Amino acid sequence: MDSIFSPSTPILIVATLLIALVPILLHFLIFKSSAAAASIPKFLILGPSGSGKTSLCLWFEKGPEEGAVVAATQTSQTTLSLECGLPASICASCSQYRSENDPSLQKEVKRFFMVDTPGHAKLRHIAMAELDKPKVRGLIFVVDSADDMTKVAEYLHDVLLALQKRAGKEKISLLIACNKNDLFTALPATRIKAMLEKEITRIRESRAKGLRDSGVAGVDAVDADDENEWLGEGGKGEFKMEMMEEVGVDVTFKGGSVGKGDCAHWRQWLGRCL
Repeated sequence: MDSIFSPSTPILIVATLLIALVPILLHFLIFKSSAAAASIPKFLILGPSGSGKTSLCLWFEKGPEEGAVVAATQTSQTTLSLECGLPASICASCSQYRSENDPSLQKEVKRFFMVDTPGHAKLRHIAMAELDKPKVRGLIFVVDSADDMTKVAEYLHDVLLALQKRAGKEKISLLIACNKNDLFTALPATRIKAMLEKEITRIRESRAKGLRDSGVAGVDAVDADDENEWLGEGGKGEFKMEMMEEVGVDVTFKGGSVGKGDCAHWRQWLGRCL
């Protein structure tokens, strides 16, 4: 009994070291994992409800083989953040400086976060709030290739305007993923691009007319204070996606079908961003 209350000197030394070192080790382990997570690039998935955003997010998270199919999902009501991986060989194949057959890339995986946002009109403020957060490497705006482009253009206009307001902070890439192109009524990516540009031009003109009718000054001659409230060159004339390059936004249109596992073009786009 006396030995219990009178431990030996070695035991006291070991106990003291454990008490002193365990908190320090835990601190470094937690700090290291947090720093690693903070360094991982982030991509946002946006788009109207039913376009296939969540399915695409899960497709990247599971990393299916070519041709694999992801089952249909329910409408998202909150953000979904998943840590995903892309083989380094795919990223290398998108670069002119490295070969996808480089042995050092066979087991390497590029990690990134994919953040799926709600597409319902009443919940889009959640997606817009995500745009203001730091470390966003790129955006994927998912479009149903057989959908009505009028309602799609309204959402895309607001996204582009938000990106324009970020001008000067950092360059960002935007992929318009034209999903479900396996459907009979689906439109090709080039046609969708032309239709969205036409609709966004109409939206700009409609909003400018509304301001003129309400007697707001500065509509016909946008001053420096109002410039960021107009998409493109002062909100006038025909809108083209190439205008976004002036504010550091690179817009790319690519077709595919997450339901059929046809996502090769989207993976290549991600590889270039990584």
